Amino acid sequence: MKSLEAFRLTQDFTIPNFYQGGFDDFSEFLVGFVGAHRPACHVSLNASALYWASRNENFKKALTRADLVTADGASIVMARRLLGFPTRSQLPGVDLMDLALRLAGPQGWGVTLVGARSRVLEILKKRCQDLYSNLSCSIELWRQGQGFVSDLAGRMRSRGDRLLFVSLPRPSQDIWLDQNKEILGLPFMMGVGGSFEVLAGEANRAPRLWRRFALEWLFRFLQEPRRRLAATLQATFWFGGYLAKLWLAQKKLSIFRL
Repeated sequence: MKSLEAFRLTQDFTIPNFYQGGFDDFSEFLVGFVGAHRPACHVSLNASALYWASRNENFKKALTRADLVTADGASIVMARRLLGFPTRSQLPGVDLMDLALRLAGPQGWGVTLVGARSRVLEILKKRCQDLYSNLSCSIELWRQGQGFVSDLAGRMRSRGDRLLFVSLPRPSQDIWLDQNKEILGLPFMMGVGGSFEVLAGEANRAPRLWRRFALEWLFRFLQEPRRRLAATLQATFWFGGYLAKLWLAQKKLSIFRL
């Protein structure tokens, strides 16, 4: 698809299927993407994801094998611009999920929501049925093991589902989808992290002004500072160093080209 391009970060790390379009174009893109009728995984890319890719080989594989990768955070937009890649805007995962659910009813796409918290799943299903017209929505409580994967695939196939959203901690959700993509078989499968809680009304999303100034990460941190402190500091300092390394590599390459 013409909206996808290779995003080369380093000599040995390239993301082949990076979406370079804007949010306004994504509806048309998604209709075509789902219409291809082939098993496909989506990964949302932010600073935390790059950090995990540097630490977890299975997640790095999931990222490089993903059929669609989008810029979830302003950090990725900044990194791409630094490297000379055009990127119109970030596409937060919760907004992409909301857009996909709005399209699902009119397009006749059945949706499955897989998560680890039954209460959140029940609330989310009801909210989805209230918010999104003509939506066929099923919920599944995630379990370990290939038996669950096979049973889930069979149930989704019998319902004719097209979209699968999985809410597990990162990097588990993306690795699970990558390793079971062919069995699950849906044309749009996406790990959405905490989006279930946000859409279910169980967690607050950053106000629009915070999002406008790319401070949604700070808002999330302030909601749970004790739980998020170590991970936020680790990913932030790592990403700062990573950006500096990419910038220096680009400068060195430019000098050699002169």
